[in-house]
Amino acid sequence: MKIKSKIIRIAWGIIILLIGIYMFARPHINCEEEMGQLYMNGFLEKKYEGERRRKFIAIKTTNGISKISLSFYGDALYNYLQPGDLIEKEIGSLEVSVFRKGHQEKFTLCVASENYDPSR
Repeated sequence: MKIKSKIIRIAWGIIILLIGIYMFARPHINCEEEMGQLYMNGFLEKKYEGERRRKFIAIKTTNGISKISLSFYGDALYNYLQPGDLIEKEIGSLEVSVFRKGHQEKFTLCVASENYDPSR
């Protein structure tokens, strides 16, 4: 009985250790740094989900189509966007302005929403 109990404790310890290693070994994204350097100025061509439910938007600009990931802290913006919306964001800012039919909505990137799931 004691040997079985000891084996179970060791197994749980190994499982917890592996979970801890996984959590710290994953690359972490610095949202403010990455999204702060992003410039957006164009019309939404389409929005779609890629592998592992990662959210992307395609913006039509004067230079062609730009593909941008909104998987991290961009749920509210992604859910609001519709094809044809004008999207503007300056470098150094986390604020995104969306213009639709004469109306402007503002969104702040890198703010966790209640729907945020870091595994996506």
